[in-house]
Amino acid sequence: MAYLGKVKPTETTSSVLRSTYTGDGSTTTFNLPGPVANEISIIATINGVTQQDTAYTTNGSQIIFASAPASGDAIELRTISDVGLSYAPSAGSVTTGILADGAVTGAKIANAAVSDALIAGVSASKVSGTLVRGNMPAGSVIQVVYATPSTLTTSSTATGTSAPEWGNVTITPTASGNKLLCFLTGQAAYNSATQGESNSYLTASASGVAEAVFAQGVIGDETTSGRPKQHIAVHGQVTTSTVNTYTIRARVNGKNISGSGISVDWAYGKLTVMEIAA
Repeated sequence: MAYLGKVKPTETTSSVLRSTYTGDGSTTTFNLPGPVANEISIIATINGVTQQDTAYTTNGSQIIFASAPASGDAIELRTISDVGLSYAPSAGSVTTGILADGAVTGAKIANAAVSDALIAGVSASKVSGTLVRGNMPAGSVIQVVYATPSTLTTSSTATGTSAPEWGNVTITPTASGNKLLCFLTGQAAYNSATQGESNSYLTASASGVAEAVFAQGVIGDETTSGRPKQHIAVHGQVTTSTVNTYTIRARVNGKNISGSGISVDWAYGKLTVMEIAA
């Protein structure tokens, strides 16, 4: 024989909490003894008289009476909630003040959820440390550094990494394998008419990377008494093998075509280094 009747409903356990207050004739808001989802989860009595749920509202943790209980009124509040049930907050009800500091982590933010419009208002004071290149495409300029060497007069005949240093700049790559594109510009002038053959070099070094020349230029004869300045333009590229700080140096000498020392003024220099994404 089939069973006739109703299916037994899911059982829940109710939690009832109580608190009491005394009216002062002006206060309308009182803390509830427990959280509630809405007004029907509250039993409010004043002087033993149960109040209709239209006589007050709630924000979930407090009751707000439409009018203040009179001075001396005995107020009793009971909250009823089903243990184990959760309540979804209504749309727009969760404010910044409700969220605890650090409550929203990166794991709770969907990919691409933060749009450019929301990032536009970030001020420089909120950015610290080094900005990483992320997914920047190959060929993108990641950072640019430069130095302006002071005038150097030299008659040294040393070459390569032994030549006198005119100036240098340091740069820390964001990733190994990126390129350092380097430019040296300026002017040079012999201090006397000569058949010259003076050199300018660009060298690179880092922790674990020995200094080595990767580009060089030559300035030649100066046969007039006016000593015209000759323009310098040397450029080259370094492929990084580490993320340790690199030092890019400009080195120069002063010598004639026979290799003897001759005084040369190196001036108006600018050494520029750009990191390029691989």
